[in-house]
Parts: sequence; C-alpha cells; structure tokens
Amino acid sequence: MHFHNLAAAFFAAAAFFAAAASAAALPASSGPLPAGAKFNLLALRSASPVHFADVSAAQGSLFLNLPSQNATCDGSCGNSSGSATFYLNDDGGLYLYSTSATPQQLYADRSGMGQGNLGYTTGAQPPPRNGERTGWVLDEVGDLTLNGAGFIA
Repeated sequence: MHFHNLAAAFFAAAAFFAAAASAAALPASSGPLPAGAKFNLLALRSASPVHFADVSAAQGSLFLNLPSQNATCDGSCGNSSGSATFYLNDDGGLYLYSTSATPQQLYADRSGMGQGNLGYTTGAQPPPRNGERTGWVLDEVGDLTLNGAGFIA
C-alpha cells in the first residue's frame, strides 16, 4: 500500500476531497454541515491509486493511504478507520478533532513560495509565512474548498 503526502497538492482546480460526515453530525437538512460538526475526508480521483483514499494526519502534514497515523480517538468522533477527523469553526478555520484543549489547525500556502503546501500547526505555532488558515468551506455536495479553490494531486 502506498501513501501520498498532500504537500504541494493544493491548487485552484476541481475539488479533490469530499467530506464523509458521521451520521451523528449530519444536520436534518441536506445543506452544509453546521460549525463544529465532525467529519472525515477522502480523495475522489477516478482511475487512480488514491481514489477513495482516507485522509490521515501525522507530523504536521496530511497523507492519503497512510498505514498508521499513530493517533487515538476517544470514541466520540465515530471514526475507527484510522483516518483523521476534522471540524470547521465559525470563522472558516479547519481543525483536526481532538478532546485535547490544544488546537491543531490546517493551513494552505498557495503562494509561489509555498507551492500549495498543505499541513497543520499545533497550539500557538504560527503557520508558514503565506499560510492561509481561514476560508475553508464544505459546500452543499460535501466538497472542501479554501476561498473557492479545490484540490488536485
């Protein structure tokens, strides 16, 4: 099994991730998830080795098909697949779910210098110089975007 680092995979292009929300977090309507709802991400890229691959998090980066992310879930996230669990806050910040008080927030550096680097910071750790932390949205069909831009690999 191969795993792929998602660094340098963020560009303004077709959506690459789809959210697979846990049943407990789904709103009654078919619209986007409310702020704070927990969900998982998977890659959708037909005829490729990453099609339906779970997104995992480890060592400040996101990965597809990572054998083990060495993380635990206390059972309240509804995730037993080993994939990362995420949530969006009210200002469009995307976070890794944890019962810990220390936040792990995702960023994307879409600048020429960052070349699409996608990762996360822990606690008060700052993002890279051009890292964007807010503007993440799950649309009506479950595609994750950052200020309207999707993912490619």
